[in-house]
Order: sequence, then C-alpha cells, then structure tokens
Amino acid sequence: MSNLSHFISQNILLCLVFIFAILVYIVFELRQTKYQRFSLSAQDAIKLNNREKGIFLDIRDGKDYNQGHIIGAINSAIANLKSSTKFLNKYKSLPIVIYCDTGTRSTVVYKMLKKDGFDKVYVLKGGFKQWLNNNLPIDKKEDEHEVASKLSKAKKIGAS
Repeated sequence: MSNLSHFISQNILLCLVFIFAILVYIVFELRQTKYQRFSLSAQDAIKLNNREKGIFLDIRDGKDYNQGHIIGAINSAIANLKSSTKFLNKYKSLPIVIYCDTGTRSTVVYKMLKKDGFDKVYVLKGGFKQWLNNNLPIDKKEDEHEVASKLSKAKKIGAS
C-alpha cells in the first residue's frame, strides 16, 4: 500500500490523466446506453411499424424527400417541427420512427416530441443512408402533408 501512495505522489499528473480518462469513458458509455434505448435498427423499425401500425417521420427537406424516402413516410422538415408538432397529434398513441440522412439530427426531434408528450418515439439508427445500405425499399412520391403545404403557399402567393 505504501508503494501505491509513493507511486501516486511521484506521478500525480499521470494519475489525474488516468482518472480523467476513466470518467470520460464512463460518461461516453452512459450516453451510448441511453441512446440505445430509443434507437432502432431498420429491421426493428419495420417490425415495430408493422406490428403496431406506426409511422416513419422523415425530417429531411422536401427536395431530399422527393428524391427518395421510406414507403409511407410523412415528411416535415426539422424547421417546421420546431414551430409546431400539432399535425402529429393524431399519431400520438402510435410508434413514430424519426429519420434524417444519418440519424444525427433525429435526436433533436426525438427530444422535442418527447417533451410534447409523445411516448412511443424512436430514432432510426444510421438514418436513411443506412436504410439504403440495407437495400430496403423506397418511394419517390410526394407526401400529402408536403403537397398541402405547397398548395397553401401557392394560394398565398396567387392572392397577393
């Protein structure tokens, strides 16, 4: 025991760096574990949506959505969701799987929906890119919500 105290006193900087590295590792592991709870693989997301009649929420912009999206997905850009999530209220009791290109921006919307009282919210691990890498089917039709938004904007422009 005296050897340990002697070593620590002689190498205090090394010991502090070691303790800091352990703390960083613990924090990283805790964050990863927390993320794993609400993150779904593509296969798990499909199973969940088929079993519980959930929805996919594409938070990419309309251009990316129209180039390709998960079949049946609803599109609402992240900027639109920040102003209002009311249009999603009819899906509040259903599982909602959120995705963006890589899954990084989806966590922001995840937190937003959880704050607004949505209980069954998940993030698609790896986002749309992982969906494509898995060779899963996509659609290239426009979303009804997006079409309605465009018509509304066109009417406003035409009225002025």
